[in-house]
Amino acid sequence: MIMRLWRGWTTADNAPRYAAHVARQRPTIAANRGYRGLTLLQRDAGEEVEFVTLTYFETMDDVRAFAGDKYQRAVIPPHLQETIKRACDEVEHYEVASTDLGLDGGVNRPA
Repeated sequence: MIMRLWRGWTTADNAPRYAAHVARQRPTIAANRGYRGLTLLQRDAGEEVEFVTLTYFETMDDVRAFAGDKYQRAVIPPHLQETIKRACDEVEHYEVASTDLGLDGGVNRPA
């Protein structure tokens, strides 16, 4: 399984707007081949609110099908450009070695 990680920062005022956007997009993201889940992390980072978006897919081919040819680049929809104060341009991909989140059907759960 592959985890796709992206970081972005908003102002405190815009944080609810970004979180609501992700909530609205879940069904669209979930419709993608190989999709296994999404986790949205949020923390107060002083003058900003940091978001870490984690999406999980079965394979890198599924990631490419979801994100397109430039799957290593972050995609921020135009209507969110003013919401995001700053963001990582690159998305990181990790092979999930172990999890107990239930995303892998229990294959990698600790005994």
